[in-house]
Amino acid sequence: MLLIGGLWIVHSVIEEQRYVPLLIYFGTLSLLFATFGFLLVSICKNIITPIVIIAIYVVTEYLTNGKMMPWYHAMAFITNPFSIEDVTFKGITNILISVFFLSLGQVILSFDLYKKYT
Repeated sequence: MLLIGGLWIVHSVIEEQRYVPLLIYFGTLSLLFATFGFLLVSICKNIITPIVIIAIYVVTEYLTNGKMMPWYHAMAFITNPFSIEDVTFKGITNILISVFFLSLGQVILSFDLYKKYT
């Protein structure tokens, strides 16, 4: 609800900004970070390490505009209002990577539980 409300405010303030591209972009980005956090929690077994890793990633990406590190850039550095064409490829890529992170995290978690109870 917070994401939808925040996006509605941005949609209302920025002229020519449509709501659907914002929802696609930030929704898939939120899903990506949530599943990456789940994967890291299933690996590390604590919550501090995933928060620090995700915070370092986000800060590095925003401060360097995605030009410093040679990894996947989940964030789009677009100065114009988002259009469907701008966010479609990034959204699909984020969803596919999220499914991979979720599956891998679930496999690791179930393997740990299997080892614990057998």
